Amino acid sequence: AAEKAPGKDPAPQGTRTAVTFVSPQDQHDISVLVFRKDGTAYVFDRLIDDNWTENDGRQEQSVELALGYYKFLFAAGFGNTLSLSPVPVEGQTGIGEVSFSLAKDTDGVTYLPSDELFLQSTEEDRDKSYFITGPSTVNATLKRAVSKVSLEIKQGYIEEGEEIVIPFESGNILDYVEKISVTMKNTGRSVSLTGGEKGADIRFEVAATAIQPDPETGFATLESPFIIPVGKDHSIDIDVIITHTAESSKAPINGSVSGIIAPNRQLTVR
Repeated sequence: AAEKAPGKDPAPQGTRTAVTFVSPQDQHDISVLVFRKDGTAYVFDRLIDDNWTENDGRQEQSVELALGYYKFLFAAGFGNTLSLSPVPVEGQTGIGEVSFSLAKDTDGVTYLPSDELFLQSTEEDRDKSYFITGPSTVNATLKRAVSKVSLEIKQGYIEEGEEIVIPFESGNILDYVEKISVTMKNTGRSVSLTGGEKGADIRFEVAATAIQPDPETGFATLESPFIIPVGKDHSIDIDVIITHTAESSKAPINGSVSGIIAPNRQLTVR
């Protein structure tokens, strides 16, 4: 069992009980933020992030908790570019105050791409209240809480609203393109129990040498790093700059498009 939170006196004999947390997935970096009801608010009690064991393909962890009402926020995959903000303080930080927030890039303006964050499947699951009166089991199915953008890079033109695609007769896109720069605007900069906050611009650049063209068409598909969707119908703007090779003597191509991102979904841009 996990040790008691620092500075917190153990409950009197008979007022604590075993609680087993179970996740059915083979996930090895699960954390559980425990919030205990204090008056009308749920405040931070402890963080459980180690001593998980595998049992028949499931991850399990048992601890002792004082009897009472609780909410449990399960999370996995954070800790690199996503961190808990603010760092929760035992007995003080309310569950509504905690979010997983992105770090800014070195320019101090744009943000780093998101970690592959997993949370409970629905906001209802994250906000569920448990009344612990005796030995209990808390199950949680985690779902990817982030999104990606897939960019299909082709050659062709638009005629009367219809896309006319022209495959390369020989060679591929690498013969003409040096690099592709992408800025995804207004992605989420944090995700919380109730949603999160938008406003993060994320940039990434792919050199032609890192592109693997389709052997039949010579075209290429780029996949973005992870980004955070916030709420429903989260629209983002995507700016693309294609820089041609010096040998092609073509000016850079600029394009912009908008789309909707959602958790565990990929937005495809053609």
